[in-house]
Amino acid sequence: MHGFLVYRGNRGLKSYRRLVRGKAAKEEVMLQQDCLKVELVSGDDLEPEDKQVLEQQKFPWRKMPAPNFRSMVPRCFPWFIDEQEARYLVNVLKCISTITMETRHNKLNIRPMNGKIACCYICSKEGERFAFDVRWEKPRVQKGAEETPEPLTFDDKAVASLRS
Repeated sequence: MHGFLVYRGNRGLKSYRRLVRGKAAKEEVMLQQDCLKVELVSGDDLEPEDKQVLEQQKFPWRKMPAPNFRSMVPRCFPWFIDEQEARYLVNVLKCISTITMETRHNKLNIRPMNGKIACCYICSKEGERFAFDVRWEKPRVQKGAEETPEPLTFDDKAVASLRS
């Protein structure tokens, strides 16, 4: 099984960190996730609604693993994403693609920065579209956040594999 999760805000990031640190039971943390999930699954594991969306996009879900998109909200079962979440995921995929390509071509210098700053994609809305600006800066705490997230660090071996 392959896929990824996109955590939303400090609450989402905090739940992820609790999960990887093992500070809470996996079942408890899973019920507290605030993220969007993209998972590649067999066509047999898709819901009829998933199949309908993939067929509208002419995606060959019967021949290959297919993307399964879910919204995970605290204390709720994973559910289908809505249009706003889909647009957000499209922008996340663009960011991932940009970072990967810029890293491969040595245009983006991703390295740990002594835990003081992190690569941030700052989102702004331009009409109906979202735009992202890449900045290296100190992680910010949103108002009402319970704790400051620890700065993100990068795995040097993973970055090297992107470049090869």
